[in-house]
Amino acid sequence: MSLCLLAGAMAPQLISFRPHSGLIVALLVALLVILPWCRRSDIVCLLAGGTLFMAAATEVIDSRLAPEYARESMLVTLKVVEFPANRRGSTTFRAVAISDRRITAPMRLSWFEAPVRVQLGDVWRLQIVLRRPRGNSNPGVMDTEAWLFRERIGATGYVVGGPLNELRDSGFESLVDRFRKQFLARIARQSGSDDSKAILAAIVVGARHRMSGEQWLRYARTGTSHLMAISGLHIGLATMGAYFLARIILALFAVRINHVTASLVFALLTAAIYVAISGFAVPSQRAVIMLCLTTTAIIVRRTVCVSRMLALAAATVLFVNSLSVLTPGFKLSFSAVALLFWFSCRLKPRSELWFQRPVHAVRVLIAMQFFLAFGLLPLTGLAFDRISLAAPFINLLAVPLFSLVTVPFALCGLVLTGPLTVVGDLAIDLALQSIRVIDYMIARAAEFQGSSHSLPEVSSIGWLYLLLPLSWVLLPPGFPGRTIAILGVAALLLWRPNGAPPGCLDATILDVGQGLAVVVETDGYVMLYDTGPSYRGGGTAAESMLLPFLSSRGIQRIDRIVVSHSDLDHAGGVGALVSTLSVGEIISGDPLDAMPTGQCSSKRSWRRGPARFTFLYPPPEIDHSGNNASCVLLIELGDTQMLLTGDIEKPAETQLVSQRTLTRVDIVTVPHHGSRTSSTAPFVQSLRPTYAIVSAAYGNQWGFPKSDVVARWEDAGAVVLNTATSGAIGFRLCTSGDLKPPREFRRNSRRLWHDVPQYADY
Repeated sequence: MSLCLLAGAMAPQLISFRPHSGLIVALLVALLVILPWCRRSDIVCLLAGGTLFMAAATEVIDSRLAPEYARESMLVTLKVVEFPANRRGSTTFRAVAISDRRITAPMRLSWFEAPVRVQLGDVWRLQIVLRRPRGNSNPGVMDTEAWLFRERIGATGYVVGGPLNELRDSGFESLVDRFRKQFLARIARQSGSDDSKAILAAIVVGARHRMSGEQWLRYARTGTSHLMAISGLHIGLATMGAYFLARIILALFAVRINHVTASLVFALLTAAIYVAISGFAVPSQRAVIMLCLTTTAIIVRRTVCVSRMLALAAATVLFVNSLSVLTPGFKLSFSAVALLFWFSCRLKPRSELWFQRPVHAVRVLIAMQFFLAFGLLPLTGLAFDRISLAAPFINLLAVPLFSLVTVPFALCGLVLTGPLTVVGDLAIDLALQSIRVIDYMIARAAEFQGSSHSLPEVSSIGWLYLLLPLSWVLLPPGFPGRTIAILGVAALLLWRPNGAPPGCLDATILDVGQGLAVVVETDGYVMLYDTGPSYRGGGTAAESMLLPFLSSRGIQRIDRIVVSHSDLDHAGGVGALVSTLSVGEIISGDPLDAMPTGQCSSKRSWRRGPARFTFLYPPPEIDHSGNNASCVLLIELGDTQMLLTGDIEKPAETQLVSQRTLTRVDIVTVPHHGSRTSSTAPFVQSLRPTYAIVSAAYGNQWGFPKSDVVARWEDAGAVVLNTATSGAIGFRLCTSGDLKPPREFRRNSRRLWHDVPQYADY
């Protein structure tokens, strides 16, 4: 029944439209009608799961910021409800508006160069600019809108600096949050590295805001990210400690009650309090629900059925928060417990001498790690696009140390406060020392080239390769076909998605916001035209979008990077790409800071496979800078042509037209994101493209592309597409000249949580 309930909740995730309230009402009516007489409980559970998810989804979508308030400056009184993250001069935090009907859901705000340190529980009056939850849409890249949806965020935005911003009050956090802040303050007073302190804060009170991107990457590469999640391991150790402490106290004071029952109840209350302190993550919810069921079964003297408990826990989590089924934590947590239960069922009791038991225990631990690695590989591969080959080995060392030293001492440090603060601080220091050892092992493992493998986008027969490792879990030991799991892993390591067929070229204009990045693939050759923007608050589009996209295509080397010019919305990602991938040649329209590059100039051309690449601009005798230094690149395959224009403006366009080098093209990137400084009438008429592609941010502050510019391209016969509304746009150019309609990723992969465009659809 629980599986049917989950299946019903999973099914609406595949629909591309927002469920109408009438549909939800119809499902509820159908459920009430068939419930009294329907003997098929599976149908009832399917309907119930679907209804719960769609009702929760509709509630979140309806609570989003109304379109009329988007991009408008508003003065709002709000409360900070999450630990703010401070990185590179930018503070990011979650807040809720106080008595403001315009904003009914939590919002996620960024404050650049905040004058004071923002704290959990602060009440501010801030001037903010908001927009509806939205993210970039690219193949192989994290779906930001899905994350905002399951976090129930109703708006994102930034704080406008100025005299109107005022701290109204502080210290308005709950008792639980106040306790968490006090523990973080105790950690901060300890000696040691910030990395170790950030990990301790994450595993004890669920505060991950101090974790750096480099730390997350290390733990992801080694398959040890689960150590950062407060799950059954942490809850179980806290419960066990509370149980034995209660037994000792009751025995010392000779209390005349059932010691077992009283200790179990005390342990369960301790677990519930710890889950509240840790932030109610899905794995900890699952753990405390299973503990509650186990405790109840023991008290009433009933047999504990693990599979039923797990199913009931999943159903309870679904009823409490239907959107949790979207999270990787839900899938991985319940799957890991199910695998451990299945593994324990297959263990055969053995009669051994006492000195043989440690050896047997080590063998069981090794077998369990490989069992989990094979069993969870399909889920981790799909959720994180990565296979960690080092995971079974590093977990074999890290998990026992974590379980026996780090977590027990950390929990002791958490509860030993007040008069026992000195002892508690000593326990915290010991926990930090153990974390340093674990972090050192993980860092060394992550340095090995083969410790992790980025999994390209899975399609066609790749799905079979992804499922083959499950044979190690499903088939009994010694079964002849069980070792096919190893072949499945090997096939995944060698898997590459299909590229362009012979005589063709794939060009993808990525959705990088206010910037440009075009990936060109043909005959094993990869060229990148522009690298997307860098961000004021730190990071680049290359790190968040370009690199994941290239990884999903199985690309580890870029043969040539053409940077149209040095503006940060075009050249912002060069450094990240060079430091991460193997890069051949870099060509730029004007010099890049601290980066040796070649110079693009007209008449320079080269061939690769069936494609010919030719620079049409700038001419070598003219020294341009800024937008008019942009490299203009023509790509030709037979009679099919694509023109990449960078940010050229009227002077450069006039020169190109006067040279009479422009002919009709099939595809063109609209210069300067659709600004009025570009796309002059003679230039547009010279090209008369079939498709004109604008690369711009959704709802950008400049209003790009301008409506009259769009009209000019449309009057020339072009279909105008915008990455802001289409997402990544992919073309396949072939020597046959048969240009098929483009692939628009946002439209083709739309799900119910994706925001419907509120602006002109071009």
